[in-house]
Amino acid sequence: MNDRDDFLRLFQGDVISHRHFTVLRKGGHPFLYLPGDPLMADATLRLYPAQRAFARSLVGLIRGFMRVGIPVSRRGVDFIIDESAGFPAFLKSLAPANKTVPDFGILANRFKDSGRPHVLLLFDADNRPAIVVKVGTSKEARELIRVEQGLFFPETPHFPCLPEAIGRYEGEDVTAIAYRYVEGANPKPAQHGEIEELLNSWVREDESTLLGDLSPWARLEFLLQDNPGLESILQTLQGCRIKPVLFHGDFAPWNVRVPSSEADSSWVVLDWEQGAHRGIPGWDWVHFVLQYNTLVRRLSPQATLSEIEALWESPAFKAYAQRTGIGPIIEELTFIFLFYFLLYNDPRENAVETREILRLFNAKYFPDIIPSVPPLRIHEILKPHFEKSIHYMNHG
Repeated sequence: MNDRDDFLRLFQGDVISHRHFTVLRKGGHPFLYLPGDPLMADATLRLYPAQRAFARSLVGLIRGFMRVGIPVSRRGVDFIIDESAGFPAFLKSLAPANKTVPDFGILANRFKDSGRPHVLLLFDADNRPAIVVKVGTSKEARELIRVEQGLFFPETPHFPCLPEAIGRYEGEDVTAIAYRYVEGANPKPAQHGEIEELLNSWVREDESTLLGDLSPWARLEFLLQDNPGLESILQTLQGCRIKPVLFHGDFAPWNVRVPSSEADSSWVVLDWEQGAHRGIPGWDWVHFVLQYNTLVRRLSPQATLSEIEALWESPAFKAYAQRTGIGPIIEELTFIFLFYFLLYNDPRENAVETREILRLFNAKYFPDIIPSVPPLRIHEILKPHFEKSIHYMNHG
């Protein structure tokens, strides 16, 4: 039984209701289940965080086909839903005016990877997106969602730019968390200057603590098993006193929504699977620069490293670093961040590039340390060859 089957089984039981979906596939695996209504299908498709220009163009093309009624896939599937079962009953409880489970679409672009949650988009009676439910059925995905549950329940942290969590569910085979849907778009490059205000608003101004007392530290100490050369750096960092921050852990443009309402343009930051109440300052900012420059701008590793160094020298970051106490240790913190990112953020599209950034950073700032990182996985090894093949086919 794989994760996809486990997920679909959540809806099975007595034949109470059924829903039909058009299925879109990526790499041979289902990743979008689109409901029949065109407006609901379009909203479900917009859940897909297309980062590259080609992917964004493809999504735009599919949306255009749907608007004029051109079928986008011949594949379909029917869900038979036992509305009295635990998880469907939870979905129904999120819309108490409904007599049945609300209509929904599904983003499941990582069914092939059981370590990631699935996302359901629930619609209201007017077919408008209303609620997002993140669902985990594998051990790894359930643990990620429990991290989010721990951040938002029993009480949401008193910081701005957080989504409204409205429910959670823990069953024998599933863990879930539900949020109020945020209508909006990812921030444009011209809006990235707002990062300064947002991350400063997450500083725990009334606290001062040692880095070694923060929740990510146990993960950092794990690095020593394969990297004993890092011991001196970690010892230096461990005793540094800083101001902790609310830590997102996957802070990137596609995890941010700028609401479409003219009355409210404040950012809302989504997907807190890697989050922590008391985290390391600066890491979210560096993470944003790394992800945006390697995945969206498609800069080279050397150029991305230059962008990280330019961040250090910016007045906004210098003020933040002074406020949080990380100014004297920013090189060490960034070096350790690159290890942390490779080990725990499971990069796929830019793993090779990040390894090269780590190598360049290592050679420039800590040449006496010979690092060891996890071996490349098969999809990371094949990716550059695949891209070269595509280039050859297109350009000869």
